[in-house]
Amino acid sequence: MIRSTQFYFNLILVGISIILINQSLNIHVKDEFLSSPKIFPLFLSITMLILALVILFKEIKSKEVYNILPENLLFFLGFIILTFLYIFFIPIIKFSFATVAFLFICFIFFKTTNIWKSMVISVGFVIVIVIIFERVFNIIFP
Repeated sequence: MIRSTQFYFNLILVGISIILINQSLNIHVKDEFLSSPKIFPLFLSITMLILALVILFKEIKSKEVYNILPENLLFFLGFIILTFLYIFFIPIIKFSFATVAFLFICFIFFKTTNIWKSMVISVGFVIVIVIIFERVFNIIFP
């Protein structure tokens, strides 16, 4: 029986949450527990685990069977390949150029809008991200 993609995603999310809870519990504490650096990641991990379990149990209760269409599989595999290419090209070309190219190709691949709007959105998004993170928060991109 094929379940929804949400079921499998939340199953993976439960596993990641358990790993993150374990990792946040391994952070060494010098102060009290509530003022230590481990409390925030632990809180987020536990919240993520609880929410993923709630959605997972809702999916288990529903008996819907989903079919995977070949075009959906093509889009999924295409996106995975595009993501790996993006990760591969970040060290080779500058982050901003790689991100603009990745977003533009994704917009075209998923047929979200026309070519000009895709280019404007891609360039605009990267400009906003660079201004916010590099100029305001002084975060250096790769």
